[in-house]
Amino acid sequence: MTSRPQMIINVLQANPGKQFSARQLAQKSSKHMLMSWLKNEKIHVLPVMRIS
Repeated sequence: MTSRPQMIINVLQANPGKQFSARQLAQKSSKHMLMSWLKNEKIHVLPVMRIS
């Protein structure tokens, strides 16, 4: 898994000349981390059962 600083570096390198706020970088890296985790994990979601 890529470290958070490396993800920020990757975002900046992929978008030369574009400026990002700290919040935008945090959002992009958090989203990337989540997507990476979901892709790598085998998540089995159980259906929600309603109790009446």
